[in-house]
Amino acid sequence: VFPSSLTKNNEMEGGLILMKLNTNKDKVEDFDQLKAAYAQIVLSYKDMEGTETLANSSTVEIPLSIPESKYQSTTIRKGIALQRYVRHCKSLLSSETDAKDLGKFNEFLGDLQKEADDLRDAKLDEAVKLSTKLAESMKEQLEQQS
Repeated sequence: VFPSSLTKNNEMEGGLILMKLNTNKDKVEDFDQLKAAYAQIVLSYKDMEGTETLANSSTVEIPLSIPESKYQSTTIRKGIALQRYVRHCKSLLSSETDAKDLGKFNEFLGDLQKEADDLRDAKLDEAVKLSTKLAESMKEQLEQQS
């Protein structure tokens, strides 16, 4: 979930929710022939006071094959990049990190830097720079431990 920034009136409009959906090919006849699937998305939440539950639903068409290179929307591309960034950071920080883990993380940061450059996104670029410093610090700590 990537919420939008707050407005001057402390209101938020929009945001991006990324979901990774798995297919159950065994339950759908001629699955390989399908071009799209449909899903009912329901969003429910409570108001600011927590007294009233609000809901909104929508049926969406989900194309079954879109190469990542075909995403035209910079918002979607940035959202996917941020999701991967969070996943890699969690993985790095939640395990007993070794040189191999740092190598994978640095490789990912190289890919993320390319995406930040392509999107011309200063905040994503800054995240890469800060993460690179973190990885360098962790590498130094590992070297001192050995």
